[in-house]
Amino acid sequence: MLHSFKQIDKTFLITFFLLVVLGLVILQTASVVESYQEEGNSYYYFLRQFMWGIIPGIVLFSCANIIPYTWWRRSSIIVLIGAL
Repeated sequence: MLHSFKQIDKTFLITFFLLVVLGLVILQTASVVESYQEEGNSYYYFLRQFMWGIIPGIVLFSCANIIPYTWWRRSSIIVLIGAL
């Protein structure tokens, strides 16, 4: 049986989004000068990370969150081997 989005652990979700936002802020502050010098846009690396990292990550996070925890636990070895 699939989970609904109403059953998401709010503490985990808040922590997840805080880490994502913090990572984007750190990336932006660390790369603003270099991205402006190399690409002519202060937000070049920020936008690339957002487009190719954050959006797909949130989609995959949402899909993975719908699958019940027991399935992840049963198939953890297979997922681990597939990741390697």
